[in-house]
Amino acid sequence: TCVARFEHCYNKAKITGDPNAKSYAGGIVAIGRPGATIVDCYNEGDIRAAYSAGGIGTVDAQTIANCYNTGNISISGGYSGGRATGIFRGTVKSVSNCYYKSGCAPNNEYGSALSEAQMKTWAFAYLLNGKSVNGAWSGKDGEYPVLGENEKTYHTWEDIGQGMAWGWLTEANPSGNGSSTDPYQITNAAQLGWFAYQVNSGTKPGACSKLLSDIDLSGDNYGWSADNPIRWNPVGTSTYPYTGTFNGNGRLISCMKVEHDGAAGLFGYVGGGAKIQKVSLTPSCSVINSSKEDGTTAIEAGTAGLAGAVVSAGGNVGVTIENCYNRASISGITGSKTGGLVGACETVDSASQKIISSY
Repeated sequence: TCVARFEHCYNKAKITGDPNAKSYAGGIVAIGRPGATIVDCYNEGDIRAAYSAGGIGTVDAQTIANCYNTGNISISGGYSGGRATGIFRGTVKSVSNCYYKSGCAPNNEYGSALSEAQMKTWAFAYLLNGKSVNGAWSGKDGEYPVLGENEKTYHTWEDIGQGMAWGWLTEANPSGNGSSTDPYQITNAAQLGWFAYQVNSGTKPGACSKLLSDIDLSGDNYGWSADNPIRWNPVGTSTYPYTGTFNGNGRLISCMKVEHDGAAGLFGYVGGGAKIQKVSLTPSCSVINSSKEDGTTAIEAGTAGLAGAVVSAGGNVGVTIENCYNRASISGITGSKTGGLVGACETVDSASQKIISSY
């Protein structure tokens, strides 16, 4: 007996079944049969049928795994029992690790709903690979995952932190609640990325953190290396400047590679009484500001090892950097401001800025 197997397949075309017949339509399989297996497949096309429509398929299958659908699935006929579903319309003995875009179909029998924003991430590809960097899926922020086995795509530690926040990675979130009395206890690079995501997403711009270990940002457990590390996205954006207390606890950060459009450094935009204490960058770190040098870049897009730019936040622009040092290489842009510890500062009130026992 021949049993069908569909693997590493995708559809982006619009598929429409006969509206005047009891038609079936699916992104990968229109009418599946018992024993069929569908693995590592996706559909982005709109699917429409008079009776049965599924983002991946319909009728019958043995196994569906590691698949997703983003197309709109609908029914056009008036047949009794007609249904349109995000993944599969029919009987499947085993469905695992399958997802559909929220709102894509009126009925859903299998899989889990995700937002478009969640599906257009590096972390979603990692999830489809079974929470692994090894597998059929490749993804990057802003785009749906594609089939690209062994294809390493650009991503940042913040992307990893985003996946952790959604429970898609195996790493545990740090302990603590991010307050001044119970700061996040950060023990590894992924948790530092998680901290960056909490700040930059606006979830907690004033989060307080404490390093419990030296942090190596090379990312060798994600397939990267000290020679080509995972990029670091600075903590604090122009929309959500960092306003908390970061206690490096005398620890070192190594292999931090920043290539950023905007304020660049371990931290990007800081303000509102932020404090950066007892943290140091080793010579293996580098910061490059990739903003355009066309005269239109805002002056606050500064470059430095610790804080790219000090900005006003909550009526307070004061920032304190204490007991820190920087040995990273720093490369700013023409017309902006570049420094070892702090780059640009929007205030001339030097008394509100403090750099203490640092170099």
